[in-house]
Amino acid sequence: MAPPFIGTVAQVILDGYPFWVLPGSYQVLRPRLRKAMPRADLGESYVDFGPGKRQWKFVVLALNDLTNYDGTPTSFTGQEYHDVLQASYQKVNTLLTFVDPANSSWQVRFEHFAATVPDLRSQLNGVGYHVDVELVEG
Repeated sequence: MAPPFIGTVAQVILDGYPFWVLPGSYQVLRPRLRKAMPRADLGESYVDFGPGKRQWKFVVLALNDLTNYDGTPTSFTGQEYHDVLQASYQKVNTLLTFVDPANSSWQVRFEHFAATVPDLRSQLNGVGYHVDVELVEG
């Protein structure tokens, strides 16, 4: 397989591996950091610290028979996509490199992993998973 590049063999890259994302699932969040505290006069003191760290949420298609943009098959099965994501998730105190669809590179922590089987009957043939991924800027 050629090195993973956005727009050629992947939509996102995490920990050096290319992944395809379920359409409509990709989100980038930038929550504000704020703090509200009660005051002695029963009012509320409010402090806004500005934007927090970026968060990415998306669903990876860990399916068999995925193809690259040029129509050639990817070199991974659905189970292999799943296993690679799970291995990255299990790394402790490790920053991972994430390349987003705009081809920007970020250092992130793997915050959440949840695999869903879209159709249990198709899973008998090893069709694959939808994997919910949440990343937080490192």
